[in-house]
Amino acid sequence: MDTPYMTSIKIQDLTVWWTISLLALTYLLHRFLAVSSHLRHLPALPIFSITWSYICQEPDDVRFKRLIIPYANKHSEGVVLVWIFGQWTVHVVDPQIVYQVNGNITNFPKDIPPWDLLLIRFTGRSNIAMRNGEEWKSLSTIIREAFTTPIPIELFASLAKNLFHVINQTPLADDKGLKVRWNGLSQRFTLDAVGYSVLGYNVDAISTQTQFVKDYNMFMHYTNDPLYLALPIFEKIITRKHAFELVETLKKRLVDMLLAKRMDPGDDIVSFLLRDPSLTVEELRDNLSTLLIAGHDTTAGAISTIVYHLAVNQTAQQNARNEVIREALRIISPSSYGIPRMSQMATNLSKYYVPPNTAVVSNICGVHHSETVWSDFSGQSDS
Repeated sequence: MDTPYMTSIKIQDLTVWWTISLLALTYLLHRFLAVSSHLRHLPALPIFSITWSYICQEPDDVRFKRLIIPYANKHSEGVVLVWIFGQWTVHVVDPQIVYQVNGNITNFPKDIPPWDLLLIRFTGRSNIAMRNGEEWKSLSTIIREAFTTPIPIELFASLAKNLFHVINQTPLADDKGLKVRWNGLSQRFTLDAVGYSVLGYNVDAISTQTQFVKDYNMFMHYTNDPLYLALPIFEKIITRKHAFELVETLKKRLVDMLLAKRMDPGDDIVSFLLRDPSLTVEELRDNLSTLLIAGHDTTAGAISTIVYHLAVNQTAQQNARNEVIREALRIISPSSYGIPRMSQMATNLSKYYVPPNTAVVSNICGVHHSETVWSDFSGQSDS
């Protein structure tokens, strides 16, 4: 039987063990999250502010406007070091440096993300967004030609009528009258539009919630998990088997669509791509999934932004009918940043030295809100 003295010794030993383990874990996290010595000369956001942003599940544009853009404006910096996708990445917010990076594809080819990212498991690597050099040129030519296929205006008119029908049938009443949740409706509208134009498939997202729509929306929810975005290594530590199985289900569904479309082609982009015998099934599927996400998510965000700003500024609505709207696309960009790139050799980006093997990303949101570019920018449009 243990005496009180022996029990006290065991408690002390356990306390010491936990203390040592906690210190070791803290040290490892510090080493893992600390800015590498070869990047410490660059302006960097504190890791804790970025981590807290992920914990709060802030959207990219909110995070950029709250942290990156004010930091860049305050210190007159054209680049900011930011922790994203499990590594410190140089975010470029100066348009001239953006041009320098994107114009030098030899020294700044696209950085292929690890397979740990759930989004990459769905889009694959054989798509136009992930290709470099001659492979990209060849594939981009095919994709560009596919987009020359005319899409009937009456198709989108029909989708708009369906959307208005749903709005009229499902209003939500409050003390100020009737309202609808527009961001969800715009998401359903664009998913139908992309389904018809890209897939040649009736997704039927506006009127009903098919299993494909439910699976796709659930997949997009999984990809935005802040823990796995900040630390992709957790995909190996805490495996999301249900999410991986959902990705495989969606990929199989896309392959079935491709095979069906091969037997019954139409005027959609997929039918055009199927005419090229050089594209494998894997390349077709990866580009199909990429076009689905790129065409749907970005367009839904753009439409939501435009309608929102027209709603809060009703005096501009009439003028908007007579001109093309571009300001909403600046305020909330459809895509917050470009495909990451990896420096192949040491180089200078303006006054900033960038060593080899450094991830660099063009921060579109940052450029669109830079005070050095928009001299009359007041931020009032962002409220």
